[in-house]
Amino acid sequence: MSNAPDIEIYIQELSTDRAIAWLESVFSEVKVAQKKKGMPKKAQPLTINWQGATIPAVVFEDVVPGFTSIWLDSPSLPWSDDRECASAAAQFLDLTVRVTAGSWQQDDNGDAWIEVLPNGSTHEISWKTD
Repeated sequence: MSNAPDIEIYIQELSTDRAIAWLESVFSEVKVAQKKKGMPKKAQPLTINWQGATIPAVVFEDVVPGFTSIWLDSPSLPWSDDRECASAAAQFLDLTVRVTAGSWQQDDNGDAWIEVLPNGSTHEISWKTD
């Protein structure tokens, strides 16, 4: 099984500071990066270090009302996919985490999501994000 090309999770009611604290508990180094021109106000770019590789990441508060997105741009991460990452985040943060149920392909149902609870249980939901 190959790893996902990147990972993105959505966490309910999470501040950027708490997101960074979680990432610091996982990765050997997490640094705040400079924002690029045109980047949304509530988006915070980061660089993280995993097994000697520098990986770009973004924490984006209120990307969808009430949810913060964490995006990690690498196939080489401690988790093989979004669900594994969501489980780790939900348990550590004691918060609900959502991930897409599909793979962002054109024919996938864009409203199909998996919700991961802090106790490790998961269930499918329909979540309209636009």
